[in-house]
Amino acid sequence: MRVLILVNAPAIVERWEGEAASDRGVEHAATAVRSALERRGHQVVPLLVGADPGPLLRAVHEFKPDAVFNLCETIGGNSRLEAAVPFLLRWLKVPCTGNTPEALVLLLDKICTKRLLRDVGLPTPPFAALYDSRGLDGWQDWPAILKPSTEDASLGIDFGSVVYDVEAAKDRFELLFDRFGLPVLIERYIDGRELNVAILATEDGLRFGINEIDYSDLPPDRPKILTYDAKWSEESEEFMKTPVKAPAILEPALDAEVRKLAATAFSALDLRGYARLDLRVDADGKPWILELNPNPDIAPDTGFVKSLPQMGLTYDDAIEQIVRTALKSK
Repeated sequence: MRVLILVNAPAIVERWEGEAASDRGVEHAATAVRSALERRGHQVVPLLVGADPGPLLRAVHEFKPDAVFNLCETIGGNSRLEAAVPFLLRWLKVPCTGNTPEALVLLLDKICTKRLLRDVGLPTPPFAALYDSRGLDGWQDWPAILKPSTEDASLGIDFGSVVYDVEAAKDRFELLFDRFGLPVLIERYIDGRELNVAILATEDGLRFGINEIDYSDLPPDRPKILTYDAKWSEESEEFMKTPVKAPAILEPALDAEVRKLAATAFSALDLRGYARLDLRVDADGKPWILELNPNPDIAPDTGFVKSLPQMGLTYDDAIEQIVRTALKSK
């Protein structure tokens, strides 16, 4: 089988310190995916995708791939164009891995996603869309966390993201507005355990792996959140002091509830292929959905990949499964 692997070119202008690190993470994933597919005997060609779609069109015409393994998260550094690649591939009638372009558009917008989760009865922390700082005057859920509404990879998240009063929230709003535009998301900060649920669609149904972010080594004056540096800056304190515990050790009732939430969210939002659900568990033991990540990072050192033994799969098995799902969806 011929597989074309697509990787987004790095952002030209950095809006957040170290932003290029997440682009390097995608390149790391592409190298691992290529090796896995080649070990299975497939013919693989990688392609860097930038602002000009011409090279992609030529590659599809000349290589004639049976499937495209899509790892593009931005176009020219613009995450709002993430869905452009799968839309283009649909037009060209080429099977593409991962979630549909409609799902990518939906889930990139954190505010829209949370509205849908709320509308289908799934628990998500109270939130609001901020278009100016005056929108904070009536906010009562403290502490709160502010995030860019249409970015992924934890862009815009650092220890200053958690705020405890209106004045601090207004300062944070101005920073995010300046770097990432409007709207800005504010939601109640859930101080508790953080769980990540890896979800993989297979011929036998959905498979799950549940991991936990271990915040026990963070200084007590730091909020327990996974910052951008914690994900991407291997030399940072945040990275070294927020390891992934795989698997998470949960009481049976909580384990069952988390799996049910993951399956319900995957179905309700019409997802396909693979995804990751991020949750917090409050002091009363109630899980709250923070967000759903379609096409999450699948580099070998990521939480998703660390979940594969819980699913009874190797890395090569999972990559092959993702391609098979794409072929069945064409």
